[in-house]
Amino acid sequence: MSSDKVRRAEGPNGLPGRLRRQRPLAATRRLTQPPEVSGGAVLITGGAGFVGAHLALALARRGRRVVVYDLAPALPAFLHAAAAAGSIVHLLSDTTDPGQLVAALAGEGVTQVVHTASLLAEPESLLNPRRFLRVNAEAVWQLCDIARSLPVIGRIVTVSTRSVYGSYAPEEGPITEDFAPRPVAFYGASKAAADLVLGIYREQFGLDVVAARITGVYGPFQNYPHPLSEMVDAAVSGREFRMAAGGDYLYEFTYVKDVVAGLLALLDAKRLSHAIYNLGGGVQHRLSEVAAAVRLAVPSATVEIGPGLPAGAAPRAALSVERMAGELGFRTSWSLEAGVAEHVQWQRDGSYGEAG
Repeated sequence: MSSDKVRRAEGPNGLPGRLRRQRPLAATRRLTQPPEVSGGAVLITGGAGFVGAHLALALARRGRRVVVYDLAPALPAFLHAAAAAGSIVHLLSDTTDPGQLVAALAGEGVTQVVHTASLLAEPESLLNPRRFLRVNAEAVWQLCDIARSLPVIGRIVTVSTRSVYGSYAPEEGPITEDFAPRPVAFYGASKAAADLVLGIYREQFGLDVVAARITGVYGPFQNYPHPLSEMVDAAVSGREFRMAAGGDYLYEFTYVKDVVAGLLALLDAKRLSHAIYNLGGGVQHRLSEVAAAVRLAVPSATVEIGPGLPAGAAPRAALSVERMAGELGFRTSWSLEAGVAEHVQWQRDGSYGEAG
């Protein structure tokens, strides 16, 4: 029997009473975290997913109690030991259900929240764009509205995406957080909508909420398509990986442990001055460089990518990561080669290494 212990969140069928419309009173909440938040639990929506699960492990290893709030029926295997030890609690819950969310926040001693739950698949978004808006945008607005009625909740960090910026050309970059959103698909548009509204909650109600716009995340337990992870999977399993073109395509690749470290920096900071933070390495790599890193980690691998750009792809501007560097002193630490090497090791034998 799995050590993953699942409890179902139960609570009222809606918000506790009607939240009255308030005048802009930022002073009613503090944008500086009180010291006591570090003693409470951290709720991670989507905590059984790729980024959420890695963050859950890092927090558990720090000694924090983690509430994984997710529709997934089971936790990833690398979280089972922490769950068995009681450091991680798994609530089988829906992030769009306000009653379940209120019950979890109020009943589990939660003082901080990281919102990673999201829908990603663009083909699905074309079939059901309303669902994408409900999960990726409305769930964030709902979380903010509930949190402002619960004074015990300190900081909320939501995970957003570089896709918010869309199609800025290389000569227009690097892209700072002040660039206007230019999403080209429903995923980026839904995330942009969430980011814009959380900024209003921050300004109007003093809610301590920020968004981290991440990019090119890869690493162990990746559960959606990614070119780097596909190369690693092919190399470890002994299959050939070939692309006729694409070797010159530039893309930001961020190892998942760097993303976790950045989220922890945002969660830990006593005060954050902005609503939006770009989170990445600030460096673009060609797909040919990625192929070389995979061959370095697996010398017997056949990973070949022809020159040029992939069909339908356009060059894009890089993200500026100077806001996090200047305000928090945070920069990513994993090189492409080191991240790929650990990813390969995990694929081979499940070795995780240090969290974060």
